[in-house]
Amino acid sequence: MRIHKASARFLSLIGLCFTFAGSLALAGGPVSLTQNGQPVRWIPARVGFVIDNGPLGNTSRDEAANVVRAAFRVWEDVDTSTIAFDDLGFLGVDVDVTNYETYIDSKRLEGNVIVFDSDGSITDDVFGEGSDDILGFASAVRANAFTDRYDFAFAVLSGPNSNDTAFQGTMIHEFGHLIGLDHTQAGHEKAMNGITADNTNIPIMYPFRFPFAPNVLRPDDIAWISWLYPTPDFAQRTGTIRGQVFYPPGTPLPGANVVAVQVTTALNGSVTESPREFVSVVSDFLVKGDGSFEIPGLAAGDYVVFIEPLFAEFIQGSSVGPFDDRFENFLKDYYNATAESDQDDPDEAVVFAVTTGNAVTGINLVANQIFNRLDLLSDDGEMLYKFPAGFTFPFFGKTYTEVFVNSDGNLTFERGDGIPGEPRDPERFLNGPPRIAPLFTDLDPSPSTPGEVTATSGAGEITFTWDGVPEFTETGTPQPNRFSVTLFSNGNIRFRYAQLNITPDPDNRFTGGLQAVVGITPGGGAAGQTVDLSASPSIQVAGQPIYQVFEGTSLDLANTEINFVTALAQFLFPLYAGDALTFSGYAFTNYSSQDANLRLEARGADGAALNFTDNPHSETVKPQAQVARLGSEYFGIPGSTVQGGWIRVSSNVPDIASFFQIGDGLSGPITKMDGSIAVTSQSKTLFFSRIYDGPAVFPTLTGGKNAATHISLANPNSAPITVRFTFYAPTGQPVGPGSERTIAPNGFLFDRVSTLAGVQSPLDDGYLKADVIQGDGAIGFELIQLDQALMGLNASYGNSGQQAFSAQLATGTDTGIGVFTNLKLVNTSTENRVLTVAAFGADGAVLSTPLANVVLGPNQTLQRDAGEMFGGSQAAPLIGSMVIQADGPGIIGDVVFGDPQAATYAAALPLQTVLFTKAVFSQVANGGGSADPSKNTFTGIALFNPNDQSAAVAVKVFDRAGAQVGDTRNLTLGPRNRLSELVENLVPGTADLVQGYISVESTRPLVAQQLFGNDSLSFMSAVPPQVVQQ
Repeated sequence: MRIHKASARFLSLIGLCFTFAGSLALAGGPVSLTQNGQPVRWIPARVGFVIDNGPLGNTSRDEAANVVRAAFRVWEDVDTSTIAFDDLGFLGVDVDVTNYETYIDSKRLEGNVIVFDSDGSITDDVFGEGSDDILGFASAVRANAFTDRYDFAFAVLSGPNSNDTAFQGTMIHEFGHLIGLDHTQAGHEKAMNGITADNTNIPIMYPFRFPFAPNVLRPDDIAWISWLYPTPDFAQRTGTIRGQVFYPPGTPLPGANVVAVQVTTALNGSVTESPREFVSVVSDFLVKGDGSFEIPGLAAGDYVVFIEPLFAEFIQGSSVGPFDDRFENFLKDYYNATAESDQDDPDEAVVFAVTTGNAVTGINLVANQIFNRLDLLSDDGEMLYKFPAGFTFPFFGKTYTEVFVNSDGNLTFERGDGIPGEPRDPERFLNGPPRIAPLFTDLDPSPSTPGEVTATSGAGEITFTWDGVPEFTETGTPQPNRFSVTLFSNGNIRFRYAQLNITPDPDNRFTGGLQAVVGITPGGGAAGQTVDLSASPSIQVAGQPIYQVFEGTSLDLANTEINFVTALAQFLFPLYAGDALTFSGYAFTNYSSQDANLRLEARGADGAALNFTDNPHSETVKPQAQVARLGSEYFGIPGSTVQGGWIRVSSNVPDIASFFQIGDGLSGPITKMDGSIAVTSQSKTLFFSRIYDGPAVFPTLTGGKNAATHISLANPNSAPITVRFTFYAPTGQPVGPGSERTIAPNGFLFDRVSTLAGVQSPLDDGYLKADVIQGDGAIGFELIQLDQALMGLNASYGNSGQQAFSAQLATGTDTGIGVFTNLKLVNTSTENRVLTVAAFGADGAVLSTPLANVVLGPNQTLQRDAGEMFGGSQAAPLIGSMVIQADGPGIIGDVVFGDPQAATYAAALPLQTVLFTKAVFSQVANGGGSADPSKNTFTGIALFNPNDQSAAVAVKVFDRAGAQVGDTRNLTLGPRNRLSELVENLVPGTADLVQGYISVESTRPLVAQQLFGNDSLSFMSAVPPQVVQQ
């Protein structure tokens, strides 16, 4: 909370110099320019004044009038200036608060009025009650925006301060404004150093007055009044320096203070700057857009030139220069001649001579920009922070490579916003630059306080932390605040709060005052509505401001986190089922660096949310952690509750790997289970490649087994969809009438293939196609149920490539158990496709002659046992991988594998068409030690390198908290080599790990799968990898 005015830091604040329509306020020179860049003057250079006919506080009229006349004479006595004044006597009235507007709002016949604000009421009326720190104000006014001459002027002098020792200097200062001079920053270091003796060298036109400041003009004052109103010999009696100032990229830099200082050089080469002979100007002071400057009126001698930022508190009535938005992140930097650059030593100065009657030109300076120095932040400060190479941040339609870190708990883009004294309120929040404000309030990270602002960066993110930073105060010991904001390269933003101690600023617009504004905005006056930021852990970013205003003591964000997300990532599971025997389980791995806030929502056939205790359910997964539960556990219901529908999971981060399993065993040992991963998109065309529906349709060595294939199709949209189902025979011909079904918004259907296709079972080949003929799309899953096993596959959306792969090829008994693998291929295109199917062993060698020149017509299928294809019989001992090559897109398929005798265990996997260099498997289930082998579970993975070059592979296993278990397994997979191994053997130390995940990284794109089972092989389940990086 700010409780001071400028007068608390300085003896007095003077000279609110008004700028009227069409004029530009300059610095260290004229106060106004015409629109074509000409300085505005009194023409002729003779100004008449008339004095108020009343006292000035405790000073009589005549005594005050004499002071006024003496102040005008100070300017008139400059021998290189032609400015002169006419004393027109006194007004006929005493001007006070009841009539002053008449005398300052327009030109008076009597002359330019000098108003004596005897009791200070006029000043209070103009600037508000309590403006007794203002000693006076003045302005020169033009008749219109296009003229280059002043029409009238006025000055108002405050009576309550008329006995102040600084008042005479104040009067000279105000009359400088009256004749067209602006403020100057010349002598700023001397003004700020606290040395009283140095105050005597500060120019009259410096914005603030100090004890022992002079009542005479200094070289800067004399130079500029002479430049504005020059005598004929002014240019011949003095010298001039001209040049330009540039940003580090080489573009013109307006608004830098440029100072020329006379120096003396000792015999030993040391250079001493004159304590008084200096003149300054603001770069681009004539607003040409080229960063140019001119420093006139210099005495002959040797000089150095430097640039410095304009002081942050020189704003509004104390402004220096014509620029409201000023670049301040650069060092005081001396001109260094040919060595001049943004990387030169800013203290290295070149001395050059100035002679009378001549101009030294080409004095061009390049600012040594300061950035990323957050340790230099102070009260009301700002610091440019350039992002590390390769990091960019998208924000409201623009992409940024840098941001300004402002002391007052916020970040801004395009410009800084460390403006002293300005309220940190909703208006400034909305109307300023694009802003991210975790805590927009008056904070003070100055070196004199215990807190600091820091920045840390990681992969794809940057965090700015206000660590122990107190609010600003001039009394007492403020308490620290600890909070941070993290920018993610995908545009997401995280606010995280620990400790907050904020006192409300007095503000009658808010009940109990204003504590802070929190939120994000594109700035520029964009309209938005306030929201309760603590109502949801994740808030989606739209195109408008999102913010909350905290009045009184309502700030309630301590120990909380707020996430702004550019788009909520969605993970869709087309099937959710459960009852007293059946379960559905879901696992999620957060491989990002921020908390993942998940929202799980289960919907039924009618699209309504299932009426469960905790539906929707919110779940937070820490970075690099995993969570795995039954669906019933997420939604807070008994496991025996009948559950049927589908699940939508929304997340603030997209970096989520998933896992889904459906099986039995809720009330006993698991005898059947299979699963897949979530889908992240919908499609208007879905393919279900593996069909077994009817009696004795699933082939085994002991005869065909009964099977039922059910399709679960969900509509993730807010409008209904209509779906057309068509069944294609292996020959590619449609069979049966098919059917059309309408699915409610957010609804689903669950039905047998034979019913949807309108054909009689048995069906043991062919495929089912679902076309969304009305609506945006659907998601799907097929569940194949046998007497002792089940298999599941997500619907395929097609294959735009020409290859497909499987890391699963095992037939015969070489693995120690009997196993079969059956390959299914479907041509979903409208053209013939010529295929080659090749099998490779674990060592990369070709297992047998590839199946070549296989022609599949449109919608035709190929369904064959792998042992028969590559070994001549179903019992042929083969272990390896398969590669399918087509002459065009559209080939999809799957593999089914398991027990060849009676299908007591079986699983299904889609052919992999997207390879990865990084993938995650989101569950580990290794449990042993039981006398009952059905309770001893295992997890295995298979990796296949289909490339012509070797791949370096790293396999890591993590527990559910994200801690690595065992050592990283580094291995090399040669060309077309395959590795298949139990995880407990691949990574020792993981034998008893239940819940966790596996990360696989490779230098070449890989194919992979994960396998679950138990020692008794009463069930088997397989899932594809979650591709993190292709």
